[in-house]
Amino acid sequence: MANNDKQYPCESLSISCEKLLKLVEEFGTLDELKILKLSAADNQNFSQLFDKTPFPFPNLEQLNLKRCYELSNFPESIRKLTKLKTLQLYISDDNIELMANICHLLPNLENLDLSGNNKLLHLPNCVCNLSNLRTLDLSGCEGLATCPDNLDRLTSLKTLHLCANDNEKAVLENCIIQLPQLQELNLSFSNNLTKLSPLIAQLVNLEKLDLSHCLNLTEIPEDIEKLYRLKYLNLRECKKLKTLPETIGQLPNLETLNLKTCSMLKTLPETIGQLNRLTHLNLSECYKLSSLPDTIGQLNSLNTLNLSFCKSLTTLPENLCQLPNLEQLSLWGCRNLTALPEDIGRLVSLKQLYLNECKSLTVFPDSISRLASNLQQISILGCDNLNALPKGIDKDKIKL
Repeated sequence: MANNDKQYPCESLSISCEKLLKLVEEFGTLDELKILKLSAADNQNFSQLFDKTPFPFPNLEQLNLKRCYELSNFPESIRKLTKLKTLQLYISDDNIELMANICHLLPNLENLDLSGNNKLLHLPNCVCNLSNLRTLDLSGCEGLATCPDNLDRLTSLKTLHLCANDNEKAVLENCIIQLPQLQELNLSFSNNLTKLSPLIAQLVNLEKLDLSHCLNLTEIPEDIEKLYRLKYLNLRECKKLKTLPETIGQLPNLETLNLKTCSMLKTLPETIGQLNRLTHLNLSECYKLSSLPDTIGQLNSLNTLNLSFCKSLTTLPENLCQLPNLEQLSLWGCRNLTALPEDIGRLVSLKQLYLNECKSLTVFPDSISRLASNLQQISILGCDNLNALPKGIDKDKIKL
């Protein structure tokens, strides 16, 4: 018998179904519980749990059933989860009927996470009945080969994760055609992706595109310019990417461009200077990048520039010193960089300057003293050939 005078205080709980049944017996309703990660539930004990009166989970918002491998049916009482927004689920073609069950009983779901279900071959049509769905995560569904032809019914869907999918080309093109309202698309770890489909240009509402760790991606389509709402582009560890299209400069809202470990990238297009809203540019570990375009000095909104371990860089353009809002500049590990720009003192907003392991650097420009008022830290660890410390900079700001 539940003791109604006792209140279970936790908002989040990870527990087996058997132990949760005992908790409910002791406390009755778990009014504070918002996030539940359940394991070892089967049809019998799951129904036993949710059929209890009074209903034990009136405020549950997130339910994780990824470790409930034997679950194949939901009781009608799960309708009482009126505040449930997020469901994480293990599903395969062997228990596909569970999906139909969910769509019938929980039609107001906003977030559906089916990630890691490598035995799921076909996304069932019933998913398209979830008219309030905002996020669909199919990451790691390596065998997924088809999606429904009526995905366009998911008019509220804004975020789609298709990471690490072996059939991403067919699945992706099907999704793009039907989901022009998407704002976020995650294709990271798609090792079979060699070229991004030109159909990507149809996603005119896209704000975030993640292509990180697409190890065999060789090119970005010219039509990327049509993604004029794009704010975030992640190309980290696209190790076969050699160039960027000139049209990348025609992304007027781009704020973050991550090119870390694009180890075959040799140059940047001159048009990069047209990215007026770019605040973060990461070029670290671009080992073959030998120079920066002069137009980089036109990036008036740039706040952080990371050039760490760009081993082929020997000089930096003087125009780099025209960046009025640059607060952090990292040149860590640029071992062949022989000099800093003479006018580096014009970087009046600079707060952090990282020069660790710049072993070819011998002197600082005199203008560096003009950074003294705003500079919080300059790190020169491993700069073995420096002749002197930077003039005019307080020693407590210098990390040796």
